[in-house]
Formats: sequence, C-alpha cells, structure tokens
Amino acid sequence: MMTQNSKIGLGLVAVIILVLIVFWYPSYKVQNIQNEQKDKLILDDKVYKLNKLVLAHECSQVLEEAEAYLSTNADAEQIWSALGACQFDLGKFKDAKDSFQKVLALEPENVAAKNYLKQMEFKTGEIVVTGTETPFDKIEFESRMGLNFDEILTFVKATEKPSNILEYLLASYTTTNSLDNTILFLKDALKKAGMNFTFSGAKTGTIISYGNEKERKIIMLEKKNSLVKVEMNYQKLTN
Repeated sequence: MMTQNSKIGLGLVAVIILVLIVFWYPSYKVQNIQNEQKDKLILDDKVYKLNKLVLAHECSQVLEEAEAYLSTNADAEQIWSALGACQFDLGKFKDAKDSFQKVLALEPENVAAKNYLKQMEFKTGEIVVTGTETPFDKIEFESRMGLNFDEILTFVKATEKPSNILEYLLASYTTTNSLDNTILFLKDALKKAGMNFTFSGAKTGTIISYGNEKERKIIMLEKKNSLVKVEMNYQKLTN
C-alpha cells in the first residue's frame, strides 16, 4: 500500500514533469522550427547557386556539389533537377533519365523533368546535341574530315559537343577568297582524295556533304560581307 510520503513524492515528480513540458516543449518546438527554416535557407541557397552554374554550363562543379548534397538530402527534388540538367548537358543521358525520374517521384507534376525525359525519347536516326562545348584539336578535326584546309581557309575553332551518337564535332573557318573559288577548291580537294560527295546550293549558302554509313561530314559555306564563312560538322554514327 502506497504511503503518504510516496504519494507526495509521485506528486512532486508529476509536477516536475509538467513544468518541464510547459517550459521546455515550446522552446524545443521553436528550435525545431528554426532548424527547419535554416535547412530551407541552405537548400534555397544551394538551388540558386547550382542553377547559376547550370546556366553557365559549369557542369563538373554542379555534379560534384549536387551529389554531395543529395548524399544526405535525397528528397531535395530541386537538386535532382539541377543534377539531371547537367547530366543531360554532358551527354550522360542514362544518368539524366534516372535523376529526372527521381524528380517526378518527389514532384509528379514537374514540367521541366517531363520535358527533359521527352527529349531523351530518341527516335531512330535522330541526332540530339546538347549545349556544352569542349575545345577540339584542329589537326584531329581535319583528320576526321579527311582533308587539310590550310591552303585556302583560316582556322577559327573546333569543338566537341555531347550527343546521342559516338562523336559530334564542329569547326569554323573563314577565307578572303571568293565563294566560287572556295567551292572550287573544296570540290577539287575532295576529288583528289577520292571522296564521293553531294553538292547543293541555296540562297542561304552552299552545302557539301560526304561520308558513309559510319560517319557523316558536312561543309557549309556562306558569304558574310568581305569574308566567306565556312562551318564544318563531323558526325561519327557507328564504329
């Protein structure tokens, strides 16, 4: 049977617990709210920073920071979205699909994720090229094209762009020679190299195409004021 002292002791314990609840719980709740607000500010800051990097095509940094953040915050759909955008930009289409599917798992109505996934539904023969550019060596590019253009063209730059084919290269050249002379030079060079090519002219410029089922090579010429602008495209389709 409980003694009077025991009852008093239990009563004191109950009072102490009640006091702790009354005075401690509100501060605990406030602390939780503050922590949640702090976490949201950290997330908002990270999203803002990553989106700026995505727009600047600084994708290596985006991949590093996004993956580090997601390792402890796997439900941050905005970070998954930034990660997916850069994976797409780098031509890592399988990884990009995985990231955007995670975005939709967290936010089923995310329009951007749906649009990216739609872009990755590649049709047969369709070539999809992303926005990232990597400098490419001039000699290597001309080796792919099977011609050297130094005799008549001035090299400007060559770049490689991620795509859903094995290799997609672009190069720019200019010349002060006339458009007709430049076309004649290129035709003669292709004939001497034993290459079959097609030639088409239009108001917007002239296109020379050659290659085979494994690779496609395109030369586009356009008169620009006193210069002839020459854009070249190399596409490696299969091994």
